[in-house]
Amino acid sequence: MIIDGHAHAAGDFLKTNNIIKILDENNVDYVVLAGTPQINCEKNYDLSFFSKFIEKYPENFIYILNNIIKTVNFFNRSSTKIDLGNEYVYNLVKQQPDRIIQFYWVNPCEKNIIDKINVNYKNYNFKGIKLHQCINKFDLKEGYMNEISEWAREKEMPIFIHLCTKKDTFDMVELIKKHTNTKFIIAHLIGLQVFINSQIDISNIYFDISCPQIVPKNKIVPAIEKFGAEKIIMGSDTPNGRENLKNAITNIQELGLSDIQKELILGKNMQKLLRI
Repeated sequence: MIIDGHAHAAGDFLKTNNIIKILDENNVDYVVLAGTPQINCEKNYDLSFFSKFIEKYPENFIYILNNIIKTVNFFNRSSTKIDLGNEYVYNLVKQQPDRIIQFYWVNPCEKNIIDKINVNYKNYNFKGIKLHQCINKFDLKEGYMNEISEWAREKEMPIFIHLCTKKDTFDMVELIKKHTNTKFIIAHLIGLQVFINSQIDISNIYFDISCPQIVPKNKIVPAIEKFGAEKIIMGSDTPNGRENLKNAITNIQELGLSDIQKELILGKNMQKLLRI
């Protein structure tokens, strides 16, 4: 089984017919889809300019890129569009429930956030929580993060989180220590060295390696060596890049891994997390 573990409802994945076409072309069974502030955007963003910097500075350049993402989305008022994105993804799922899996994007700072999550869980029946610190400004040390982590634990669903700063990665380590029975997916291998140095129990942690332009092979290899293939999840991060799903799969195929390791990264890890 192959699962695109991280993508957004925009660009190539804006409409169901194109989503299914791309999944079929790449022999992919499912895509995990979250909303996006770029509502109804058919554009795929070219991130190739950043590739050379990521390749040279695989651990730290992501924080610079995060600042760019944060600034752009602040001026676009992206945080106000999250609810529309969630609703849009749900409508895609209704059209293709056997191929599209929804992760629900949450702004932890909203008042009565758990009440809102509960209402939309009933409405959408989503399979995971999505958090993004570059778009929604929130503090991992605040009580709402404990509440969201406990909610996800009770529902046995993972929390996918895009961390913003290096300090946030240290705060994330502390949050994980408090919630050892909650499953967390760390986007884009952000803070990889922090997690390695922390020597934290990783039984409840997984690492997303999307997208090919910002997670080079020289960052994926040490993650596999340290944490094992059973902790790595392939994703495309569509529409952030071009032909991302194809390139993400190719990267794994070219790493010289065993067939078992490839199967885990390409889909079996996410299959287990989502209990498919």
